[in-house]
Amino acid sequence: MLSNQIEILDSTLREGEQTPGVSFTIKQKAAIAKLLDDFGVDFIELGHPAVSPDVYAAVETLNDLDLKAKKMAHGRASKSDINDATAIGVEWMGMFFGTSPLSLKHKFNVSKKEALEQIQTTVKYGKDKGLKLRFTAEDASRTGANPNDSEIWKRQRTQTPIHGRRRQSDRFGLLNSSWTIGTKSRRRPIQFGGYSWVFNTNKNERIGQSNSL
Repeated sequence: MLSNQIEILDSTLREGEQTPGVSFTIKQKAAIAKLLDDFGVDFIELGHPAVSPDVYAAVETLNDLDLKAKKMAHGRASKSDINDATAIGVEWMGMFFGTSPLSLKHKFNVSKKEALEQIQTTVKYGKDKGLKLRFTAEDASRTGANPNDSEIWKRQRTQTPIHGRRRQSDRFGLLNSSWTIGTKSRRRPIQFGGYSWVFNTNKNERIGQSNSL
């Protein structure tokens, strides 16, 4: 049986630059990465290479640092973003796809079936490239009233071969304590093929997950 070990992934190098007026130099990013590594975080998200040539160059530099933490690139569920990650040589990639009805309709203009096919295809592509993957169901708290009853979740966990990590992103702090704890308790790693469930606690106006955890 798998343990309930808690691992910390820090996304300062990517999420931090989403704050208006904030932009780190590569030297500053390297210094931050070393401080995070000294602190003892388990994963450091290096950035999303497809965002710009500057971010691509930064991820390359950060990936060459001698760190104890696992290094992860961020990217969409697309072959082009997977190719960026493999070209840079990162071990891990955090892949995301918006799964709520709003995202499927207005962001991607795809059906639920088409979304599932794209997720499954790109995850397999990434694994075949040798990447370890964390899949994020973006906007997951609006994917269904109960994710365990949602086709996106049920088919993802049974048909998509994820390596080790699945992540639920509560972008608007919609998950209250009882709902979050209940959701997590229904997703023990031993039930779903040995992966670890990852909860995202950033950008939560009501900090539902943070309070729950």
